[in-house]
Amino acid sequence: MTFAQLRYENWIYKKVKEKETKIWKYNLQTDDSSTTENPDKNLRNKKNEYNVNFKHKDSILWTHSKYNDIGLLISEEGYYSHIDYPSYLYKTFEYDKKNRLIRQKQIDRDGNSSNIYEFTYDDKSQTVRLNNFIDIRLKEYTIWMYDKRGRLLSKVEYWGDGRIERILTYNHSEDNKIIKIKDFNSDSSLTSYLYFTFDKKNNLVKSLRLNKDSAYSDETYFAYDDNGNRIEEKTIVNSAGKIRTVKLYKYDSDDNLLFIFTLDKNNNAQLQQANFYKDKFLNYQIYYNDNGKPITEKRYEYRRQE
Repeated sequence: MTFAQLRYENWIYKKVKEKETKIWKYNLQTDDSSTTENPDKNLRNKKNEYNVNFKHKDSILWTHSKYNDIGLLISEEGYYSHIDYPSYLYKTFEYDKKNRLIRQKQIDRDGNSSNIYEFTYDDKSQTVRLNNFIDIRLKEYTIWMYDKRGRLLSKVEYWGDGRIERILTYNHSEDNKIIKIKDFNSDSSLTSYLYFTFDKKNNLVKSLRLNKDSAYSDETYFAYDDNGNRIEEKTIVNSAGKIRTVKLYKYDSDDNLLFIFTLDKNNNAQLQQANFYKDKFLNYQIYYNDNGKPITEKRYEYRRQE
């Protein structure tokens, strides 16, 4: 399969919860000109994000995210995939004077706060605590600890009553990159290691997960072009060298990511994601399932910075 531009062939409109959205047919055999046009050097902030999901046959899921004048997410509304049926959500986001997220609130159909997340920061604006409330009850909380250089040392997840749920510890290289993560369960027993390897340009080139009680491991290798763009990602499972997934990334001349492909067992490329740009800004994205059918569209709107 060649890297080809996608093209809309026709539009079909449906009403979902009185919201108008769109489904499309597509053609992978076209080779249209570049999707970037009329370069605009003026900076812009994201204004709206529209996300439509066609994963389920009998329903279309959608979310609409709004941003304030400086591009901070302030609300999200829509329907997401629940266990047996789509479920409504409405989220609000609050920030302090330093534009740090301090509260995320999820509201149900009746306007009640069903889920609240509250963030606390240190003097370096590093997250040190996250509280998760269900109504007014503390369901769980997370605490982060750092060294004097601001490097993350540990992340501990607790249940609301103070019982430990999970512990992560971090080791760093001399140039402050995380190179090792240990994962412990609730009784402080080690469950897995995660190692990271970087090249001389500080690109991540390998990640390795070793599971303590399993013979299986996951090794992921990353390759880059001369501009530092990731062009390949290959995951190998266990010592037999079985390849589980291969991802390929394609960019335009301005280093904008255009397509993400995966390779099947016969090395045939299957499109997973397509990005389209307008005036150098990401305009919309399409995501595909393993059968090559579009299941999600994300569309973006921007406002110019004053």
